[in-house]
Amino acid sequence: MLCRATFAEILPPDIRLEVAHNRVCAGARAQLEAGLVMANTMRTEESITIARPVDAVFDYMSNPENAAEWNSNLVDYTQESGKPDEIGSVTSFAVKVAGVRLDASEELTEYEANKHLGFRSKKSRIGYERALDFATDGNGTRVTYLMEAEAGTGLFKFADPIVQRLFAHDVRGNLEKAKTVLEG
Repeated sequence: MLCRATFAEILPPDIRLEVAHNRVCAGARAQLEAGLVMANTMRTEESITIARPVDAVFDYMSNPENAAEWNSNLVDYTQESGKPDEIGSVTSFAVKVAGVRLDASEELTEYEANKHLGFRSKKSRIGYERALDFATDGNGTRVTYLMEAEAGTGLFKFADPIVQRLFAHDVRGNLEKAKTVLEG
């Protein structure tokens, strides 16, 4: 399951942390109890139903060769190590956001054929974790995209709601593109 925790600073042990609004994965819970606090995160979640069987949708969306076809802002996508279905494999990619090229890499952290893909940023300006979940929905497949990223800090914190809306719109467009390709 996607770990929804990023830690920013160590707190004195006498400070009680209120984290009811955050979801903490099992591995992160130990770090939290050891005195680390969760940083703010931006969460984006979008779903779509595609009128194709789960295995066809999963095969298409998990294949790196198809990534640029359904991700509108993806400029480059390269498998750096391992195989696309191998936990620990690393891919590098470039996206264009507001006309600016951003290079990054991510690691495959979870893989369950026809059900789930999990990724974590390796080299990126913003730390994130993202997941794609696939489930049968009637005669089709429900695809859910979930991403949690470190929220902005300092002067740029004010932009987080705007960035999140723009990113959610982009994610929605990418899922709709995958639907169009797969149903076409």
